[in-house]
Amino acid sequence: RIPFTAEDDEHLAFYIATVFPNVSDGGRSGNSIYKELTEELADEPEYREWAKRHTWHSWRERYKTNRVRLDPMIARYAAQLKNVAHGFGHDPRSRCYSHGGRAQREEEEEEEE
Repeated sequence: RIPFTAEDDEHLAFYIATVFPNVSDGGRSGNSIYKELTEELADEPEYREWAKRHTWHSWRERYKTNRVRLDPMIARYAAQLKNVAHGFGHDPRSRCYSHGGRAQREEEEEEEE
């Protein structure tokens, strides 16, 4: 068993900020983002050194048990990464946007008018 480090927490916060930048959108406690981290992204250069240090379940539990401390870190990273937004009023990293929620609702509202 490998203990978590402060550096692990920084990596985790940055990763979550790139996937679910807004806590209000939910999804941070789900399984899939942590499975993606350890199974798919772990071979990418920026994740290779740290993603497989822990299992997907351990990463998920780390977030869940430390969310009060990690959420402000995630918010800080999300604010730094905000430059990726395209200026149309919503963040393209947002779960609502990427899964078609908000964008799809806006299109449906326009069609109704």
